[in-house]
Amino acid sequence: MTNSIVKPPTKEVLALCDDSDLLIERYLACVGKIRRTIRFEAETETYTILKLILRHLESVCELARHDLVLLPSAIVLSRAAFEASVRLTARAERQSRTRPANLVPFDASSNYSNWGQIDRTTTW
Repeated sequence: MTNSIVKPPTKEVLALCDDSDLLIERYLACVGKIRRTIRFEAETETYTILKLILRHLESVCELARHDLVLLPSAIVLSRAAFEASVRLTARAERQSRTRPANLVPFDASSNYSNWGQIDRTTTW
């Protein structure tokens, strides 16, 4: 990136970026302990997607710290992080309905083979 700043970040944006960095540090500090207990492919994929979300968040913060004119690029990254979190939430919800909490293997529903189909048997 060039050093010419068009619109410098506000103190609120910088504070939010600092909070995000702290959140990332704390997550990375505890994820090492959790990863030792992974038994299934679905769990590995979940942690991989979480890592991707963290990288998107770090990128958004770097863009925000440099120049607020880079907001459109940050919005694209934020959308990608949001979509990844929706995938994780949908997978967790599907598996909690179909499997006991202590057994979460990688199954067809985790591969999105029925993505977009409505499950009419579930009552909300």
